[in-house]
Parts: sequence; structure tokens; C-alpha cells
Amino acid sequence: MIRNNLVSLSIHVAVLLVSLLLIGATGVQGGFTVMIVGFAAVAYIGLSYASLISSASAGANLLSVISVSAIGLIIGLLCWFFPGQMGFNWMIYMGYHLYFFALFDAFDFDFRMRAMLPLFIAPSLLLWAGLQLKALRSRRPAIVRHGDMRE
Repeated sequence: MIRNNLVSLSIHVAVLLVSLLLIGATGVQGGFTVMIVGFAAVAYIGLSYASLISSASAGANLLSVISVSAIGLIIGLLCWFFPGQMGFNWMIYMGYHLYFFALFDAFDFDFRMRAMLPLFIAPSLLLWAGLQLKALRSRRPAIVRHGDMRE
């Protein structure tokens, strides 16, 4: 579980860095931003499928990737309860969820805390989805073709 939490944090940092590069290369425009958010979702699911170890239950899988969202929640709550001048500390939270910041900026959504704070759970849910796909695939019985059976 600790290994999965550490790997999931590294996946989150990698997705943020690639998102930052893509946003820097394309700018914050509606169509490109939607593609960047789509990339982030696919990257979370794909990288968790490829590099994390699935557990016996869905709850254990969620706990093994929850650190990414726990850090996001802590940052968000600190920003909420201890607001800085001109909202600078809230920028730290939006930087932790860079792809959502770009999406909100491209489509002129409201940057209020009520709108942004619930997004803290998204990375862990996507990582968990990749783990669940891996667990489902490993539990599925192998398909044996007629010619492959040995007697």
C-alpha cells in the first residue's frame, strides 16, 4: 500500500509536468485544454494500470492511491482557512490540479473555492479506476481456444 501511494504521487507529478509542458506549448484555448484534461485522465488510468499493484478489494485499491487526493484536500483546506493576500495560496491548490485550472480558465468558469475544492478527489479516482481495471483483468479467466488445449 505504501509503494502504491508513493508511485501514485510520482504519477501525479509526471502528469502535472507533462500537462504544464502541453499548456505552455499550446496555450490555454478551449479545444487544446479539453485534450490536455483528456490526456491527464487517460494518463492516470493507464499509468496506474501499468505500474501499480492491485489489492484484493476495491476499498484497499482506493486506500493505496488516496495520498494524491489527501494532499490536494490538505492544500485546499489550508487555502480555505488561511487565505493569503490576493489569493496567492489558492494558486498553489490550482497548481496541484493544473489541468483543471487550465480548463476553468479556457471556459471562463468560476474560480471560487466552492467550485475548485471538490476536484481534489479526481486524481485518486482515476488512479483507482486503472487499478480496478487491472484487478478485473487479472480475475477474468483466460480464454482457451479449441486448438490450444493440451491433453
